[in-house]
Amino acid sequence: ILPSYRGRKLGNLMMQCMEDYSNSTGINKLKLNAQSQAILFYEKRNYTITSPEFLEAGIPHRAMEKQI
Repeated sequence: ILPSYRGRKLGNLMMQCMEDYSNSTGINKLKLNAQSQAILFYEKRNYTITSPEFLEAGIPHRAMEKQI
């Protein structure tokens, strides 16, 4: 989310739409690589960390997943 649009819950809306769509198509597990600074955002959406920290595009990340 661009900085000027943060704080408007657009990230949550996007994640909810993705999860709803995935659930409706029979997908029951979602995986993502989260920037380490955003881990709390995903944990609040019930994603769990599944990897040690690693660099992606020079930015620290952790793999995460969620059963839906």
